[in-house]
Amino acid sequence: IVEATGGYRPNQVTAAAPDDDAAAGSAIALLHDRLAVDGRATAYVCRSFACRLPVSDPAGLAEQLADATAVD
Repeated sequence: IVEATGGYRPNQVTAAAPDDDAAAGSAIALLHDRLAVDGRATAYVCRSFACRLPVSDPAGLAEQLADATAVD
């Protein structure tokens, strides 16, 4: 979670579900059908309504967040 909450990202939105059952039927649109991969905590990094592949390791998450927040 440090990778998702650390650093300055003023436009970042973070949402979490306690388990796959909550995510599958979530009333929160960001979480709907965003399931864990191989039973591990999984992050979905999205930008401009397009999501990258789900990531379960901290280094991969940090890389995706850096790419998503890079200035075009």
